Amino acid sequence: MAKETFGIPPRGMVRANEGRVGARGRVPGAPTAVERSTTMKAIPMPEATEPVTLDLDRLCKLCRGLPPREAEDLVCGIADRIVVHLAEADGTWRAGDGPALLAQLDALGGYAPVAGMLKLARVIDDCRRCLATGDPVALAATLGRMLRVGERSVLALYERQASLV
Repeated sequence: MAKETFGIPPRGMVRANEGRVGARGRVPGAPTAVERSTTMKAIPMPEATEPVTLDLDRLCKLCRGLPPREAEDLVCGIADRIVVHLAEADGTWRAGDGPALLAQLDALGGYAPVAGMLKLARVIDDCRRCLATGDPVALAATLGRMLRVGERSVLALYERQASLV
C-alpha cells in the first residue's frame, strides 16, 4: 500500500471518506485553491446615499435682518462648527470615549436644528439612543450614517448660502 505524507494521499489514491464533511482529502469535483482564487470576483457594494433635508425657512429667519456679510459669517460659522464636531465625534468614538462622544453629539444636536439640518438632527438622536443602549454595532452604523448625512448637509448648506443672504 502507498504511504501517505502529512495526511495527503499520493496521486491516484482516493480515500473512502473524501466526499463527507470533515474529510481531510480533496473532494472530487471541488475547485482547488488556485481555481477558487482565479474565479472569485469582488462583490459590488451599493453606495449609501440618501437625500438631506434643509429647512430653508429657518435659515432665512436666522439671516433676516443681518447685513449680507454678517449673515454669511453666521452661516459659515455654524457649518464650520458642525464639521469640527462631526470630526471630533468620529475621533472620540474611535478612541472608545463614550462620555466625550455624548458631549459631541449634544453639541451637534444644538447646531443642527439651528442650521435647518433636520435629517442630521434625527440621526444625531438615533446615535444618542444607540450609545444609551450600549450596542456597538448599531452605534458604528449610525455614526457612519451621521457622518455621511452631516457632510452632505454642510455641502448643501454651502450651495444654498448664496440664496440665503
